[in-house]
Amino acid sequence: MSSDELQLSSIHSESDKRPPVVWGCVLSKDHKTYVFKPEDDFLEHLLKLWTICLATEAKDETNVVAAELHHTQGKPITIASLRPSVLPMINVNGLEFSTPVTFTLKSGSGPVYISGIHISLVDDVEDVTPENLF
Repeated sequence: MSSDELQLSSIHSESDKRPPVVWGCVLSKDHKTYVFKPEDDFLEHLLKLWTICLATEAKDETNVVAAELHHTQGKPITIASLRPSVLPMINVNGLEFSTPVTFTLKSGSGPVYISGIHISLVDDVEDVTPENLF
């Protein structure tokens, strides 16, 4: 077992937190929008993206991906502009969204693959009791 594996497993066993979950979606001409909205479980959810890339069968056209968050007030933010012959993939490691988030293929026909990790933060859950809610 490597030191990284040891650290990761000991972190999760000590804190009794939910483990991160690998996440991904596909945007295409038939499915231009994907909404990531975890269940309403009173936890804070983060979506940390890793990569955005085009499929090998993507046409040589510009594919623009945007993200819309509740605090952007209906104004999507462009997070990627990909073209197979120029830039077929980008690493967006560190791009982090609080949920819910809507991903939209603003132009192009894809397919565009978005991958990342879904993290549930449960630090404050122990403090949430019926007496503390009101």
